[in-house]
Amino acid sequence: MKKWVNKIINRIKQWRLVGYIVLAKPLIDTHGMEQGIIELFLLVVLGELSARTKTKQITNEEFKDSFDDKE
Repeated sequence: MKKWVNKIINRIKQWRLVGYIVLAKPLIDTHGMEQGIIELFLLVVLGELSARTKTKQITNEEFKDSFDDKE
């Protein structure tokens, strides 16, 4: 079981790397080399940080209250 999980995790990491490479080309083409590299660096760092942080679980009551406050 652990072997399969590690294989799946490695595949996800490979596809994320491919995604970053695919996004690098248009960024560098539109903004130039220096600006594109800076934006790509920020994209990778912030994307990886957000992927690793846990989101706060809210209850149904809190979710309903957030809509009541907006009205």
